[in-house]
Amino acid sequence: GSSVVMVSKNVINTKEYSIALGHGDGSPSEGNKKIELDAMGGNVRATNRVESVSDLKDFAEYFESADGQKIEASYLVALEGEKIRKADAGDKILGVVSKTAGLVLGGAAFDWKDRYLRDEFGGIIYREVYDGERVITVPAENPDYDPSEEYKPREERDEWHVIGLIGQVFVRIDSTVEVGDSVSAIKGIATKAESNGYGTVMKIEMPYDKEKGYGVAKMIVTPQH
Repeated sequence: GSSVVMVSKNVINTKEYSIALGHGDGSPSEGNKKIELDAMGGNVRATNRVESVSDLKDFAEYFESADGQKIEASYLVALEGEKIRKADAGDKILGVVSKTAGLVLGGAAFDWKDRYLRDEFGGIIYREVYDGERVITVPAENPDYDPSEEYKPREERDEWHVIGLIGQVFVRIDSTVEVGDSVSAIKGIATKAESNGYGTVMKIEMPYDKEKGYGVAKMIVTPQH
C-alpha cells in the first residue's frame, strides 16, 4: 500500500503516501509514531530534535547575488532589495557566505521554485483531482512549468549563496579585529566596530595576513534588530 511502517514497534500508519517510524508499548497505535515522512506534502515530522552530528555551526538560507557573480566563502554580505552583495561601510550586515551550515533553507533543490501556484501570502494553492480510484488533494501546478526542461539546483549555480544568519560562522577579518570585538565591513571584510557592531569574535582562527589581505575569525552571530 501507500502507507508504510518501518523498523518500529506497535505503530499503525493510516496516512496515505507516508512512511512512519516509531516505538511504543501496549496496543498498536498511530500515537506511537515518532517520525513521519510525508511523500505527498514533502513534510518531515519528528517528536524529538533533528541534530547535525558533524561539526557544523550555523543556520543559513539561500540568497542570490545582485550581480549574478559568485561571492567567495566568509565574506560579509548586505541586502540590495532581495539580493546580496559584499557588505561595505555603513551597511547593515545580513550574514556571511558560509561553508559550515548545519541547517540550510531555500535550496529549491528538486524543481523550479514557481512550479506550484501560491496565494498572496506565499501558501501553496491546492486542488482536488480524481486519480482513478478516489478524489485526492494535490498542489496546483503552474501552467508555465515545463517538466521536460532540465533543472539545475541552486547549490550548483554560482549566483546562489548559502548565507549564515545565526550561530557560529567563519569571517574574513582585517588587522584591527580581536577576540571580543563586534564588527562592521569594508568590501566584505570584517573590521572592528566601535559600537553597535555585528556579532562577537570568539577566536582568531588565522591571524591577518597582509599578502592574502585577510585573516579568519570564528564569530557568534544572532538576529539583528
